[in-house]
Amino acid sequence: GTLPISDSQGGTSQKAKDRRIFLFEQSVIIADHIPPKKEFGNPIYIFKNQIMVNKMLFEPSVPDDPLKFIIRSSDPAQPTAFIATAQTQDEKNEWVRYISEQLDQQKRMLAALVDPRRFMGGATDDLSGAMAGLGMYVL
Repeated sequence: GTLPISDSQGGTSQKAKDRRIFLFEQSVIIADHIPPKKEFGNPIYIFKNQIMVNKMLFEPSVPDDPLKFIIRSSDPAQPTAFIATAQTQDEKNEWVRYISEQLDQQKRMLAALVDPRRFMGGATDDLSGAMAGLGMYVL
């Protein structure tokens, strides 16, 4: 869904805009959301930024606002943070779950690449299923 999201670069935060978060296996894309001008028109999305999941830091809570969460780039060449504000606690919990699952999957895949023998032959670890679901098989 569309969330009010502000971006912060170098410690300065900009006013929140309606944006959409597209969560993919390897990246997160933040896009400005422009609603359709006509009743049955299509919305327009303008690319704002992309953060690779392996370079993403996630802060599921912000002390001053229980509905906010932060997606931050750990890439020194792209020191950007996006502060999103959910409309409800349920909506925030859903985003936290999806983003956390994506980060956990990334960690499991990295662990399999670092130590493939651990995941070989009859592994009962849920990584095997996750990798098979991605079209990747560990032999």
